[in-house]
Order: sequence, then C-alpha cells, then structure tokens
Amino acid sequence: MRTTKKRSSALRRQIFCCLLSAATAALGISAARGELLFSDSFDYPAGPLAGQGPPAGAPPGQTGWTLVSGKPEVIPPGLHFPRVFSAGVGAGVMHQQVDNTVTANLTPVSSGIVWIGFLFEQVGGPGSVFGFAVLNLSAQDGNPPTGYGVLFVSDRFGIDNDFGGQRVVTDIAPGHRPAWLVVKLNFDTGRQDLFVNPTDATATPDASLAMTPTFRASGFSQVWLHEGLNDRGSAFVFDELRVGRTFADIRVGE
Repeated sequence: MRTTKKRSSALRRQIFCCLLSAATAALGISAARGELLFSDSFDYPAGPLAGQGPPAGAPPGQTGWTLVSGKPEVIPPGLHFPRVFSAGVGAGVMHQQVDNTVTANLTPVSSGIVWIGFLFEQVGGPGSVFGFAVLNLSAQDGNPPTGYGVLFVSDRFGIDNDFGGQRVVTDIAPGHRPAWLVVKLNFDTGRQDLFVNPTDATATPDASLAMTPTFRASGFSQVWLHEGLNDRGSAFVFDELRVGRTFADIRVGE
C-alpha cells in the first residue's frame, strides 16, 4: 500500500512538473530571463502608430509612441522568426517623401551590458535601398543618436554613430523576408556589436563599432523608429522590439 501511494505521489509530481514546463514554454518564460527594459509587439489596431502604447505589462518607465515626422503606420501582418516571440501585427514605416519617425521613452540606461532585438523586413519598393531605415537610441537631452539597421546609401545593415558620422557596414543586405537584428551594448568597454540572425549569445558579430564618448557617458532613454530618403513605394516593417540585460531576455527558449 505504501509503495502504491509513493508511486502515486511521484506520478502527480511528474505530471505537475510537465504541466508547469509546458506552461512556461508556451509563455516564453525562462528562469534565466531577467527583467525587460522595453518591450513592444505592436499589437495595435491598423492605423497610425503615434499615440499607441505602452502595451499592457510594459516595463516601468516605458511610454507610448510619439510622432516626430511623417506618418508611421501599424500594418498587418506581424513578422515571425524562429524562437523570437511574436504577438503583434507589425509596425510599418511607409515612405511618403518625408522622414518617418516615432519615439518612445524608457528608463535611462547607461551602464553594464544591454541587449536589443527587433524584427525587420523590407516589404515594398525596389530591391535596393538608397535611404535608411534604422532603430535609433538617444538620450532625451538631444545628444545625437546611434542607429542600427539599413544605413544611408549603403543598402546594407550596419551601425551608425550620429546620423552619418562614424559607421561600419556589414555585407548583408535587407530582403523581403524577416531578419532578426540584435545589438549588444557594453557600456563598460564602450563596444557596440550588431548581429544579423544570431543563433545564440556567443555568435560572432557581423559588425562592431566603438561608442562615441558622449553616448557611452549618457546612454539612452529613447528608442526611435526612423526611415527616410527612400524611393517612393518603399516600405519597412519593425516588429517585436525588446531591450533587456541578457540575450535570454530578448529571445524565447533561452
């Protein structure tokens, strides 16, 4: 009888553990995950992005999106990439002969290691890109921002300090399928690394560039989605934007 009860108790524990593991996997939760600093799946109604957000459950200090210029739109469908959380309909940044820019604030970041991940796709226009479509990081005091994405007159992914200042360009061009762009900022060493579709935190960067002294000292408290100077009809989509302290923070299943 005691043996039967022990087996029954052990079976219940196994079932509970299996259910807990399944629920954790379904929610994309990992014991290794820390607290996100910024998170947006752009799960908003189709239409203007400005005025939307912050999403429910957003990290403390995160604000909604504020229009700077143009008419950035939320457009379906959202982007998908293996093992990257996906929940939104996508944030389109459509070219209309002007720059398209929106910003959102987060709790200031200026120390340690920070990981940033976002999905990106060119969904319209010609095969090559003349202008730019980047995620910028900036301080609210007006310091020039850094940019990560498709750089101006390059048709390639890269890192740009200060709107066309010092920059480094990869040999990887955007395409009509989602790419997962990951940035690792190390404020202790002043290094910026850009990864295109990395498999894990130990991947080799596709581009690296030193931070400017100003950026390293002040850090950032704003994220921008910024596109401009592209051919008419060009369209770029950003989705699943996350900022965290570890690689696991920005990727499901780590």
